[in-house]
Amino acid sequence: MLLKTRYAEDEFNAAPDPTTVEFSSESLYGETYYPAPCKGAGLLIELGERLIDYCKAPPDKRAAVSKALEAQAAALETFLKHHS
Repeated sequence: MLLKTRYAEDEFNAAPDPTTVEFSSESLYGETYYPAPCKGAGLLIELGERLIDYCKAPPDKRAAVSKALEAQAAALETFLKHHS
């Protein structure tokens, strides 16, 4: 996904007061806005949110949060298989 990151040739209309989200892996880097302008970036951002939820969850709630995390990872994986 990061290999396909490109800078926009022209400005796009982001939502009012968006949050800038950064992605990186080794020497690759990308950023987007949240709410994301494309579905793939949105799914990756949501996966990051589920990871945060898991880390913040008390031990007795982690199994339920883990299921949501796995579902989000599967949704991103499915999207990338069909759009790469």
